[in-house]
Amino acid sequence: MNQTETIALIPARSGSKRIPNKNLADIDGKPALVRAIELAISCGVFTKVFVSTDKNSIEELALKNGAQSIGLRSVEVANDFATTIEVVKYEIDRIESSGVLIGNLCCIYPITPLLKADRILQGLSLLSTVRHGFVFPVQELTKVGLKVVENKENEFTLFDEVQSLPRTQDLDKVYVDAGQFYW
Repeated sequence: MNQTETIALIPARSGSKRIPNKNLADIDGKPALVRAIELAISCGVFTKVFVSTDKNSIEELALKNGAQSIGLRSVEVANDFATTIEVVKYEIDRIESSGVLIGNLCCIYPITPLLKADRILQGLSLLSTVRHGFVFPVQELTKVGLKVVENKENEFTLFDEVQSLPRTQDLDKVYVDAGQFYW
């Protein structure tokens, strides 16, 4: 009987529009992707660290730094409109087709220079306690952030009418995805 494995998956597409080549951006002397690979390895819980990419040079860098590859991503999941969930599902299928039986998978974004191994391990610890089997870090949106305005035809208006309350302490707490990892 095959043993299940705990997998790290680092999505590193080459075509970022907002920050060109962001996954290769130098962060304190190392490419962001290399930092993410080293972080995953340092956690000590991943049996394999895979990098999902659409570019040979990114794949080569990943392999040189201890990650594995299952080949380049298809165009369908390497475009500007592919979601992280679509990429993860696609790569789960490819990883399992290669004979790996996935028990848990953590998708770790490469542009997370402040992320530490203990946060990833805390997420794994929480995973067994949640009803839907999905854990990711969030941060509270500050009360000032809840008074968001949008510009419509050069006129600023409140994004949501609930924000028109006069006192920020009357607003409910709101949380946003920290954009670091997903178990």
